[in-house]
Amino acid sequence: DSRGRLVAGSFQGYTGHVDGKPSDARFNHPRGITVDDKGNVYVADTQNLAIRKIGDSGVTTIAGGKSNVAGYRDGPSEDAKFSNDFDVVYVRPTCSLLVIDRGNAALRQISLDQEDCDYQSNSISSTGLYSYPVVYSDSVNILVFFTR
Repeated sequence: DSRGRLVAGSFQGYTGHVDGKPSDARFNHPRGITVDDKGNVYVADTQNLAIRKIGDSGVTTIAGGKSNVAGYRDGPSEDAKFSNDFDVVYVRPTCSLLVIDRGNAALRQISLDQEDCDYQSNSISSTGLYSYPVVYSDSVNILVFFTR
């Protein structure tokens, strides 16, 4: 018997760009997700033009999101710019995220903290939070994990 559980965002469908506690966090059209070895979830938050991380300390913006204007800029994560059509994939061998930035016709790489890539466990997360199927919805701006 699977049951959905809100992981981050708003049941009411409120949008925005708010980091912090998962229940206070706001997204704007999360399009894709990927999970690292520690169980952190990375979200392509397309209308916020940002890559967000959901981890033990809550929701944080790890790249982009500083400007509401889409574009292309590499460099320090806070200055990065993306199109509004991108996705993320975790790449274990390089401890990085591959950003598929369709709107800029580019593949880009973001290095992660090594501790997120060296994590060893029998489950994806020590809390088991991410060991079940995931559903995300860009129409109501939430992430839901199914537990047993």
